[in-house]
Amino acid sequence: YETENGIKAEEAGTLKKATGPDAADVIVAQGGFSYTAPDGTVINLNYIADDDNGFKPEVTLFYNDFK
Repeated sequence: YETENGIKAEEAGTLKKATGPDAADVIVAQGGFSYTAPDGTVINLNYIADDDNGFKPEVTLFYNDFK
């Protein structure tokens, strides 16, 4: 989705079936969001969240150096 103030976000998930009798099914999610900070920097955060590694974000900054 995208909001009126320019925030963009998306997320998708898949069901990971349990592999053993004592394990539970889990949702593996991935997605991200993007917005522009007051100083003009564009901030992108993408992530994956799963039962093996937890929440793993990756952030990219695009600085507005034009004056």
